[in-house]
Amino acid sequence: MQSNTIKKQLLSDFPSEIVTILIDTFVKSIGEYRKGHWKYVTDELGQFIECSRMMIEHKLGNRGVCLSMTLDIFDEKQLQKWEKSNGQVEYRIIIPRTLFSMTCIRNKRGAIHVSEVNPNKMDATLLLNGAKWILAEFFRLSSKLSFDETNSVIESITNKEIPLVWHINDVARVMDPNMSAREQVLVLLYDEDKQTDKELLISTGYGNGTRFRELLKHLHRERLIEYDHSVCSLSTLGMLQAERIISSNDINSTLFGKT
Repeated sequence: MQSNTIKKQLLSDFPSEIVTILIDTFVKSIGEYRKGHWKYVTDELGQFIECSRMMIEHKLGNRGVCLSMTLDIFDEKQLQKWEKSNGQVEYRIIIPRTLFSMTCIRNKRGAIHVSEVNPNKMDATLLLNGAKWILAEFFRLSSKLSFDETNSVIESITNKEIPLVWHINDVARVMDPNMSAREQVLVLLYDEDKQTDKELLISTGYGNGTRFRELLKHLHRERLIEYDHSVCSLSTLGMLQAERIISSNDINSTLFGKT
């Protein structure tokens, strides 16, 4: 995603401090989504929603806007107030109602019983896609770039999040062909801990079994994994390293050349 370009265009219409938090929380939510931390995705997007509401207030000229401002209860009365304001329909109706639906999903989901299927992943997916649409819409309305440049940035925002690890026929494959075997091992163990060296060898497609086991021993010496009797387990240090790899990896850029 072209964060700097997006920020530069939004700054022409919105306060700097709010734009910065909006983009930062959006980027963090994508990182948490790629790590499979569904609850953290919704936490980050809570701030995204608040910043979006401030941007709407700013555009509709209802009051002075800053990060320290106290937001009113987000309900139908608030939606009606915005709808009656003077301004573009996107800021008065379309973006607010999208934000309201996201807020309902984030705040109104009740406790899940043990016997029920946990909805956290599908909720996080819906919220993230909603945030992508809203950020793309803010950018579209603020962009002073050419048609082609604007469309390119919008596509970079709204790209589907492709899972980094693909499971096929009992084998896990890391979808980034440029990732080193070392990084693949950490990502694979983050996805599913306690795998044998043979399973990891097959998943990475490493050509030399002896050299691959030496790589595992090296990771063991670095305290990134525990390699004991052919079984590999991810350490807490290895988990942090894996999360950095996953968060910084943009599989869309790798596969489709997006920047």
